[in-house]
Amino acid sequence: IMSIVCWDGAVQEGVAALLQKVDADKSGDLSLSEFKALFEVARLRKVFEKIDKDRSGSISTAEMVDALGQLGVRVTKGETARMISAIDGNNDGTISWPEFYSAFELVPLASLQAVANKW
Repeated sequence: IMSIVCWDGAVQEGVAALLQKVDADKSGDLSLSEFKALFEVARLRKVFEKIDKDRSGSISTAEMVDALGQLGVRVTKGETARMISAIDGNNDGTISWPEFYSAFELVPLASLQAVANKW
């Protein structure tokens, strides 16, 4: 795929890393199930970006309270802080993309509602 399309080096490295991650059998080719997994990652990333209102690259307690509130889930900042701390691997009080991905990668048909339901 990458030999057909010409990207700058940083983008090409990112695409290569992503393709390696979803190429479960390490064949160098993507099967249909691996291709579907690639789109699930993209869906989950879109959910993350929807919650990360300030585009800081991490989700704060306030952003999570707001996102859950939009779904009709009423939680306090304290409750949300406890939720965040459950998946906050580096203990900075926020959720980074890798932390979010690790916590929700197995949520089928990733959506904001599906993420809220898992929580």
